[in-house]
Amino acid sequence: MSPGVEIGELQPAYDALMEAALSKNAQQYVAQFVEDGVLMVPHSPAVRGRAALVDWLEAFLADWSFEVDTVSFEKVAIGDRVAFVWWNAAGRYVPADGDGIPFDQKYLDTLVREAGGVWRFAAHMVSSNVQGGGIWTRWRPGVEARAS
Repeated sequence: MSPGVEIGELQPAYDALMEAALSKNAQQYVAQFVEDGVLMVPHSPAVRGRAALVDWLEAFLADWSFEVDTVSFEKVAIGDRVAFVWWNAAGRYVPADGDGIPFDQKYLDTLVREAGGVWRFAAHMVSSNVQGGGIWTRWRPGVEARAS
């Protein structure tokens, strides 16, 4: 780990990711990923590469918005070129046509420092703490819903 490197160095990447998600801007969200970045949500196949990420996010953001109540960073390990971040968030996913669904999720991110010192997401992994998986058992593009 590099001396003097703290979570603050990664904050612009997280701020940009959150701003893009809250404004429902899939292009801006995906711009925070490396070219072959991957998104993993429960009960669905991994989404890899910017083009696939844009398609997935545009579908998701057409159906959902969200409200965030809490965010907490649990553990951060930052090296010269790679960072690993464990964090948590809670709030509600709000469908376009209904009431919100609570979420309580943990995340594991891998970020890579690119030329010029910009940090981008290489992997963004989500795990639900909600009994039954919350939204991720209901919204699964490209995956047949399992019978309950």
